Amino acid sequence: MARRNESIVREHSPERASRPLLRSRRKEVEQRLADFGLARGPRRALRVAGADAAEPTHSRRLRAALESLGPVFASFGLYLSTRVDLLDARDCLELAAIADRGEAEPPCAARALCERELGGPPAEVFLDFEERPFESRLLFQLHRARLGEGQDITVKLVRPGAAKYLACDAALLSLMGEGRAAPECSEQAFAAALSDFRRMLRRQTDLTHEARALELLAHDAGDCGMLRAPVVHGSHCTASVLTVERLPGASPADAFTPHEMKGEPAAAAGWPGHDYDRANLARRLCVVWLRQALLGNFFPVEPLPGNVMIMPDRQIAFTGGVFARLPAESKADLWAYLLAAAADNPDRACECLLRVLKNAGGPHENKVRQRFRQAVPFRNSGWSLSEDGNSLAEHLFVHWKLAGEHGYLPPPHLAPFYRGLFMIARLAHQLDPGHDALADGLQDVRLVAGVERLRAFANPDVLGERAERYAAMMMDLPQRLDEALTLVSEGRAGVKPQAPEAAGRKNSPTTFTALLMLLVAFVLLSQHFDKSLAGAEGVKVAVFLALGGLLLRAASRA
Repeated sequence: MARRNESIVREHSPERASRPLLRSRRKEVEQRLADFGLARGPRRALRVAGADAAEPTHSRRLRAALESLGPVFASFGLYLSTRVDLLDARDCLELAAIADRGEAEPPCAARALCERELGGPPAEVFLDFEERPFESRLLFQLHRARLGEGQDITVKLVRPGAAKYLACDAALLSLMGEGRAAPECSEQAFAAALSDFRRMLRRQTDLTHEARALELLAHDAGDCGMLRAPVVHGSHCTASVLTVERLPGASPADAFTPHEMKGEPAAAAGWPGHDYDRANLARRLCVVWLRQALLGNFFPVEPLPGNVMIMPDRQIAFTGGVFARLPAESKADLWAYLLAAAADNPDRACECLLRVLKNAGGPHENKVRQRFRQAVPFRNSGWSLSEDGNSLAEHLFVHWKLAGEHGYLPPPHLAPFYRGLFMIARLAHQLDPGHDALADGLQDVRLVAGVERLRAFANPDVLGERAERYAAMMMDLPQRLDEALTLVSEGRAGVKPQAPEAAGRKNSPTTFTALLMLLVAFVLLSQHFDKSLAGAEGVKVAVFLALGGLLLRAASRA
């Protein structure tokens, strides 16, 4: 299997594209870009679908050109729509309208792919297999199936029809930069974005990465009651085939009305079929995503409605797409940055953000800090995620935009974080435009982090080690006191008894036992935290966390 995966990756790499095919495809791409005025030279007056009679805007022409050039270029347009640090808001919104849909492969193509990858036709490998996909996207399609043991599964296939574009088009994407397809991007910033997209494309079309991420996500789900991950059936997975458990949930898209799907204002009604409203769902989505990005192993880079499942027990399941992880140092700096931004502390936010960015010859930090102080979301970003233009997400967009304008670029591991945060903020806003779900979710993650630290502290091994240490200290205390009393009785009271460091602290076995019992009671109560993220219950959780912090402080001084 590993050898097969390596061969597929080499097949999809730009350097493996045949020279004649590359030259032919290059001419086609250059001509199409010229037709839409996205390259040097004259432009033909092509009609852009959905455009007014007047001259279509640059972003409208860019979208039309990318859609016409096939799945790789269309995917690049969707990628650019999430780079709020590089493009203007109107361009991002225009590119986000590119449909992630493709024509389904004929049944014979799906059968041939399964036979080549899994060693036999679907009828032999699976108990049941629907040859017609229930969903077909730009680069892959999804089939319902069933294993021999009766488990309902979803089989994801890299579309053979899209694979033929990968080798050539991944190399030719650089033509978009030469043609000033994104004029507000600097050459260096566009090159970095292009490199990041190519990395994402390789991961997206090699499904072993997704399988591994889902397995680690399942490990995180054991520590986070709000998270769920589908089971991966590794024996039926290759670079081009991913077989996972089919979860019994609903997509967030099911919460939208037809009017909302067209971009019209959201309705205030709840989500039929569930016992919680859309505001709770929006906040919960933000909590789980932030928790995974800042505290977990992997986080979804593309938390689109099609990649998210809401379970009947209110768990959030990330079912597929591209996943990424952050280094521990970046997690700490981003955590501090988000808290500073939420607290409206521009100086601290600037300091923390610039620590995770690369300075590509920009001005001194003091100048950037000054711009952070003067930033106003509704004036500087062009986004309108809230009525007053003052949501946390909008502040973050402005910060990233300002940092980029001053030569501070995201390192490769940080661009996925930007994209995922933008997508989850936009999804949460669609569900609940009346509240700042991202800001509320960030505060809830602080509580989640506190509970997880307390649970780790209450680990039986840790508690046992501490109890043994304090018990030994208490058993030794009477002997130390007897030595001190003997010195006093012999008239040598001026000599300072040599007691251990802990003996001078104000503590007793009774006090420590009481603290330990209260701490255990608190940990048991914290097990119900997942059911109390919103409303009045959240206040109770905050009180319990405050009590836990005091108990920890007291115990640490014991």
